[in-house]
Amino acid sequence: MSDQQITVQVAAASPIYRRGIAAVLQERGMEVVASAADGTALSAARPAHVVLVQPELPGLVGALRALSTVPDRPKVILLVGPAEPLAVQAALRHGPAGLLLQDAGADEFEAAVRAVSTGGGWISAALVPLVLPLAVSGALRAAIEDSAAGTLSRREREVLVLVASGHSNRKVASELFIAENTVKNHVRKILEKLDLSSRVEATLWAVSTGLVDSSERK
Repeated sequence: MSDQQITVQVAAASPIYRRGIAAVLQERGMEVVASAADGTALSAARPAHVVLVQPELPGLVGALRALSTVPDRPKVILLVGPAEPLAVQAALRHGPAGLLLQDAGADEFEAAVRAVSTGGGWISAALVPLVLPLAVSGALRAAIEDSAAGTLSRREREVLVLVASGHSNRKVASELFIAENTVKNHVRKILEKLDLSSRVEATLWAVSTGLVDSSERK
C-alpha cells in the first residue's frame, strides 16, 4: 500500500463534516473517491481501500453486509459519537477494522486510515470501555490489545493481571512484594487510565483484551 495512493469513502450525516474529513485526508496525500449521507448510497459508491462511516446511518448494516462480499473488500472504520453503543454493536457484527472518535484530531484520522489500509486495526483509547462486553475479533481485537500494552506501565499490568485473576489487594501485595496501599494506588491509576469505574470493569477489560485468560481466573 505504501506505493499506492490510499482511496477512501466517507459516509456521514452532515455534509460539512464529510467535507472536513475529506479535506484533512486529501491534505495528507489520500484520495476521497466517494461521499455519502446514508448506507444505501455508500453501497453503490466507487470502491475504495478504506470506508469511514457513522454507525447510526440509515441502511448502514445492509451496506456493510454488501461490502463484506466484494473482492478486495474495503477496510471499515466506524466513526463513533458519544451515545451510539447500540449502533456500534450492530455494526461490529460485520467486522470493522477500526473504531475512531468522530471528533478525533487530524493526526489520528490519518493514523487510523493508514493503519487499517495495511491490514492493521485502530481504536481510540476512550472507546475501549465501549467494546468490553462485545465479541470483537481480527484487526480490531489486535488494536485493543495494543492499546492495553501502551496505556499501562509494566507494574500496572502486573497488578491488573493479578486483580483480574481474582486476587485481593493483600494477595497482590504479597505476590509482588509491595505494600497493600501501593496496590490500592496502582488500582486507582489503572481505573483512571482505562476510564473504568470498578475492579469488575477492570477484570472484564483484562479478559476482553486478552491480558488475562478467562479460564485461568480463580
